[in-house]
Amino acid sequence: MGEELTAYPGLHYFMQCYWNQMGDEVHGSFAQAIADFCASETQAFQRRLSDDLRRADQAGLILEVSDWTDKRQLAFWEDRALNTSDLAEARALLERQEFDS
Repeated sequence: MGEELTAYPGLHYFMQCYWNQMGDEVHGSFAQAIADFCASETQAFQRRLSDDLRRADQAGLILEVSDWTDKRQLAFWEDRALNTSDLAEARALLERQEFDS
């Protein structure tokens, strides 16, 4: 059995609450979802998301292009996946938020 998103609680929380199926309609874009997350959540939650993104990337769960035919990806991501450009955007916004605080 592969890894599950719930093994990354900060990322799981973000995906469930900010970048879910309604994420485009609620936030408009992934960058705005990250910005809204940073505006609403504590620094501890922001650090947890940043750490989980790093861990998921190191585990090979964030691909350059989302691949819904890859069984490991399908088992990990629930209704939408992040790719490497999302990862770069999230890291930049989370890092900026950390320095601004």
